[in-house]
Amino acid sequence: MTMQGRRGSGTAPTPALYFVEADFGRHGRAFVETDRDKNCRRQVIEDIAQGQLENVIQVLEIVEDEGSCRDVTEDIACGVRDFLGKENNGVRGALRDWIDHWCGPSTADQLNAAAGLHDEVYRPERESA
Repeated sequence: MTMQGRRGSGTAPTPALYFVEADFGRHGRAFVETDRDKNCRRQVIEDIAQGQLENVIQVLEIVEDEGSCRDVTEDIACGVRDFLGKENNGVRGALRDWIDHWCGPSTADQLNAAAGLHDEVYRPERESA
């Protein structure tokens, strides 16, 4: 069945699918395996925020009914930022750089300060010591 036929058939639209590309170091980059039945924007955001998905490079959104694919990395990063803000646990490790890259410099510091993680706030004087 063609994409045109599926859209015009009167069935409910197929939900978007999300593919996360991650860096596996010396093993290279790859898209992370995912369960189609659990694949949704909210789950990708939670998995990244909770450390289930690490070293994320980009997130692609596929809308089968439209035959479209778009890079939603910035949207997902901002969703992760919002999720972490609600959880009030701060952000550590490599996720700090990813959040700052996509959501703006010092975003991770703001989340950490709000969570009371003052030792996790970047201080330039640490680098010069």
